Amino acid sequence: MEYSNDNRANIGNLKKEIIDGGAFYEFVRFVKENENKDKLALCFRGNGNPKSVIIYFNNHIIWKLYINKNNKPCVSISFNHARYTKDWKKILQELISPKFEFYGNTNIRKIKNNNRSGKITYSYTIGDLFSSKEKYDREFVEGSYKLIKSIVDDYFNKNLDIDYFRREIEKENNISRHREYIEKIEQQKIYNEFNNCNNGLYVYDLEFAQRSIKGKIKHKNEPDMLGIVFKDNKPKDLAFIEIKSTESAVTDKNSGLKRHIEQMEKYLKDKDYIHNREIECKDIIELYKELKLHNAENISENLNYTNLSKKIIVILTGEATGYFKRNISRYSKNNKEKSLSNYLKGYDIKEDDKGRIIISKEF
Repeated sequence: MEYSNDNRANIGNLKKEIIDGGAFYEFVRFVKENENKDKLALCFRGNGNPKSVIIYFNNHIIWKLYINKNNKPCVSISFNHARYTKDWKKILQELISPKFEFYGNTNIRKIKNNNRSGKITYSYTIGDLFSSKEKYDREFVEGSYKLIKSIVDDYFNKNLDIDYFRREIEKENNISRHREYIEKIEQQKIYNEFNNCNNGLYVYDLEFAQRSIKGKIKHKNEPDMLGIVFKDNKPKDLAFIEIKSTESAVTDKNSGLKRHIEQMEKYLKDKDYIHNREIECKDIIELYKELKLHNAENISENLNYTNLSKKIIVILTGEATGYFKRNISRYSKNNKEKSLSNYLKGYDIKEDDKGRIIISKEF
């Protein structure tokens, strides 16, 4: 089965640009310097088009690094994060100034959306901005981060409830319900916390989605994280990890706890994809080791990541934890699905020292 396009670590020519001396190395240095502060996450997307390296904060993209069609190093950012920032126009002007030279659409577009109920809604967007340079220096990285981080902080601030993009178009004093991103925040916390390469869980990737491969059934398995369970400094389990932080994330028919467990269990039976994940895991860890990121320099050399046991891990935090405790042994609120315990037979359920519920099973 085709493998190279189903490997996130296969970043090709991009690799030489993220090591010391490369066009993007200052981004890598910045992530290392902020591992204990803002706790950024650098992940590889070698199965995408274009191949890229993504740097996340709260599991939202801060920078996307890639080689563009003109074979030049390029950085993209999502300026839609600025919709809750009152001074968004000022920040936009700074980003497109000669100092950073971001370019792209700078006008708000009103887009008509048709949802399943037939109700028409509108979204207001600017989209992505791009910068293309031969090399990015420390000043660019630190300066652009300061600007981007300010709008991302506003985006995650649930107390800000004015969508300034919408106001610009509609000329109204609208108050919009600011969506909370509790689960995204928890996901990145857990990514940074679980880096135990001795005896415990080592998370090595975020936001997994199986790439479509010709001749293979498309799996809808999209766990929040991938990891390795280490025992005595050696890989023991290849782990597929899901985070649930709200009641609806547990109960939702299409994306709730039951659905995710069913999809992960189905995925584990596909030997081709699992083989790819084992190879990919080793390759990602080797990249981390080379970059000295995410505690990977403490992982032993020449370890075997094939033929591992498989493990499903679901971590419940916050509201999801309370709901689970109340409903583990009886019918859920919607009275449409049997008790949680009915489809968790064989799973180990325990509460950790931070009050989170850890549900797991080895296969």
